[in-house]
Amino acid sequence: MYKKFIGLVFFIVIILYASYSYFVLNYKILYLDQEYPMWLQVKNIINNTTSNKIDLMIIGDSRAKAGFIPNELKIKSINLSLGGASPIEGFFTLKKYLKNNPKPTHIIFSYTPTHLANDSYYWSRTVPFEFLMDSNYKEIELLAHKMNEKPIIKDNKRYTDYKYPKSYASSFKNGIIGRRWLKNKIVLKKCQISKGHYYFGVKNGDNGLNKETSQSKFKKSKLQEYYFNKLLTLAKSNYIKLYYYNMPFNKSSFNKVNNNYIDEYNIYINKLSVKYNMKQCNNIFYMENSNFGDASHLFKGAKYNTFKIYECILK
Repeated sequence: MYKKFIGLVFFIVIILYASYSYFVLNYKILYLDQEYPMWLQVKNIINNTTSNKIDLMIIGDSRAKAGFIPNELKIKSINLSLGGASPIEGFFTLKKYLKNNPKPTHIIFSYTPTHLANDSYYWSRTVPFEFLMDSNYKEIELLAHKMNEKPIIKDNKRYTDYKYPKSYASSFKNGIIGRRWLKNKIVLKKCQISKGHYYFGVKNGDNGLNKETSQSKFKKSKLQEYYFNKLLTLAKSNYIKLYYYNMPFNKSSFNKVNNNYIDEYNIYINKLSVKYNMKQCNNIFYMENSNFGDASHLFKGAKYNTFKIYECILK
């Protein structure tokens, strides 16, 4: 009787763990944070085959996601930017999109200086969100070790670590307690309707300081530079018209940031613009604090900013 009881308990434990593992690995939208549905919406777009011809596409990070509203323009536009993204994700986004869809007429690229340096969300988003293919992760991690890309290699992690449920234990606990599935379904629907636009901060102005204000020298990441060049080469080889647009700083940050940092970044972007015949719409500039929903992202100023981007295309 005792052996049967132990066997039954053991069997139940196995069933429960198997069920938990299946749920954790296959239903991430129910417990991961609200960044996940934003990435999922873009992933669905680039992986689905369509015949839709897009006039204007933007690829960048969270400031670009908040600062460009496709539905405000009469031309067919889409926002494939991702919160925390760098040229690594940008390259594979465009590569997969071009495989399954007609090439866009115009592409705007927009990355904050920190995402061209060593500010990486690779382990918190790119890998656990399963945005890329296994072969992509292998390539990235191999190059990261060769180039000593510390944000990726620092803890000796591998993308395969995230194929096991233990890597999601904390997120799962927090997600279930916080009932994230309710918020995530709303976020996914909003991104689908808005064609990829999403607000990160929604305050009526913010005078805080962004990440760039803590930097004294712009030092580009070798890995990000490698993929940025691949991204621009891919776009140019497909005869797409290229543009680069700097999303604005709030005035507080612009007044605080180191001038040498800004100059070094502007010079770098200018060199890339010349090399790839990419129109540089602007240098780093500011908008009043009242236009921002937080220290980094536009809110009230997003509509005006969208038309400034469109003006660059028209010119």
